[in-house]
Amino acid sequence: MLQYRLDHARRLLEGSEASMAQSRRGSTTAKKDGSASTSRWVADREKMEQILGGLRVMAFHLLEHVEQTTPIDIAVLLDIHDNVDEMDHGLEELHRTTENASFKWHRLVKTMPVPAVGSVVPPSLIIPVIVDGFFDGFLIGVACSLSRRAAAILACANCLEMSFLGMAVAMRVRKCTGSSEMVRMASLAAPPVMMWVASLVGAAAGSSSKDYPLLFVSFVGFGVVALLYLVMNELLPDAREAMEGEDVWWVNCIPFVGIYIVVFMDRVL
Repeated sequence: MLQYRLDHARRLLEGSEASMAQSRRGSTTAKKDGSASTSRWVADREKMEQILGGLRVMAFHLLEHVEQTTPIDIAVLLDIHDNVDEMDHGLEELHRTTENASFKWHRLVKTMPVPAVGSVVPPSLIIPVIVDGFFDGFLIGVACSLSRRAAAILACANCLEMSFLGMAVAMRVRKCTGSSEMVRMASLAAPPVMMWVASLVGAAAGSSSKDYPLLFVSFVGFGVVALLYLVMNELLPDAREAMEGEDVWWVNCIPFVGIYIVVFMDRVL
């Protein structure tokens, strides 16, 4: 409700609803509801209370402008608009904090570490990539035991994904001159080797479990869900955060392009 009122106030200030401003002036009401429990968010309660305190201060400041008896000039309108923007940022931070507190499992590392020149190869950079390679390879192996065509499509998709991930990791490992060249090369070779080994394990597990449908479906479901969880819960939010919320039309088209490519490859193969 508060987000809606902020957006509505911004539209009024920017003139898109100027014709409705006179009829709605003075209709702002304050509604307090203390029924929400914060017992579920103990870990982030202090931060949330700080954000809510800031929102409360800004709300009272806006009310002072609205309730003033003197005419509102351009400078006051601009000040109100700035306050609305600040409250908007505060609400976004509150939503982000609430969402992070609601996660059952928290990510220990929010972003991939960027080593400085002379530092050693950080395990927190290599281990997640190895785990990602294992799950991707396992899914390709299971798919291969089910359908060679599905395995080829998955292999091509993972080849594209891991190539970008490999370039990002290589650029970081290159700075780790504190480690020997052998350690750096082993760090870059470990994920694809693990992916290859996991594909063999997945293929063997898929072939041996064909006589047990429940076990076979469990293997396939585990691999698919792990891949979707990584993309939907990790990569896409991080990409959105890196773009700072900027909406680029061609980026929104990429998932549909990917779907059509998969359909095309399915027909061709």
